[in-house]
Amino acid sequence: MTAHRKVEVARRIHDIAVGTYGLRPRDLLFDPLTFTIGSGDETLRDAAIQTL
Repeated sequence: MTAHRKVEVARRIHDIAVGTYGLRPRDLLFDPLTFTIGSGDETLRDAAIQTL
């Protein structure tokens, strides 16, 4: 997943969390490396470098 796609997904999650569920934006935290590095999936290895 590209860094651009991660931002798109984060924006969508943000919009749903704030608009639909009434969460405060300041209460949301997005870590784009959580899945990429933590999964151990070899196919995602370059995604971490791209995001950094």
